[in-house]
Amino acid sequence: MRSTYRGMEIASPPPPSNGGLFIALVMNMAEQFDLDKMPHYTESPKTLALLRRIFSAAETNVIEYVHHPLSANVPTDTLVSKDYAKMLARLIDGSWPTAATAAAALAAAPTSPFVSDAILHGSLYSDTNHLVIADAMGNMVSVTHTIYGSTFATGLVVDGVVANSGNSFPGTASGNGRRLVGPFPATMMLRDGKPWLALGSPGISSKAVAIALINLLGFKKDLYASVDAPRFDGNQPTQNFQVEARVPDHVRAGLAAFGIRVQPTAPYSWHLGSVHAVMRDEKTGGPIGVADPRRAGFAAGY
Repeated sequence: MRSTYRGMEIASPPPPSNGGLFIALVMNMAEQFDLDKMPHYTESPKTLALLRRIFSAAETNVIEYVHHPLSANVPTDTLVSKDYAKMLARLIDGSWPTAATAAAALAAAPTSPFVSDAILHGSLYSDTNHLVIADAMGNMVSVTHTIYGSTFATGLVVDGVVANSGNSFPGTASGNGRRLVGPFPATMMLRDGKPWLALGSPGISSKAVAIALINLLGFKKDLYASVDAPRFDGNQPTQNFQVEARVPDHVRAGLAAFGIRVQPTAPYSWHLGSVHAVMRDEKTGGPIGVADPRRAGFAAGY
């Protein structure tokens, strides 16, 4: 599935994956705002509140409309259209709460304690990983493998690899030829039709990738800073907004003016994804590899 951001092409999985459409929606809405002229979301409560609203709109759309194509029609062309993104952006920017409304909503919300990052599962617990591979010819591979928290997943092993999860995701339907509706967004960006960037993530997967792309393409940070930048989750209005504690206190406190209850996490929360990426250096043509500091991945070459 293809979309664009300021002329650069984004390639992500089509339905039944909802990751590609989520990223397209986020980037299309972000394109309607001059992020590079705004203070970064670690500096401005309103910028962070804006991104939360963009992510919330994207989540709402994929949950409602992305199903298995053999079970329901998926309005992909509408969801990836720039006109639809412009309308969503106008709704977002035209419906900020008044100060009095925000204060009242926040006063009625429950308190939000710090989210512990303790690992609560045993040594047999297994989860998701992402691989990005690039060769000297400029070819790139981006692939996610998951057994989604179930040690034995489907119970099938192929050449020593446990087959992907049998767990159900929202929108998944049973029947011949059906596959899981999942959030995993093995993603590439192309310049002039050639692979320029490949990335992906377990954990909050498509959200983590979208945050990295927002930092790289919107705020013009380098690749490492884009992967390292603080993350957030809990984007629906009824949810507590989980924000890594590296976001300064005054920014988190400033979200109260928008009626947002913040729930700080660890400074680097392993729950908030693990983006791995390889990018082609425009000057040298060689690859730049970045591994997320939140988990145990690494970048290596030979």
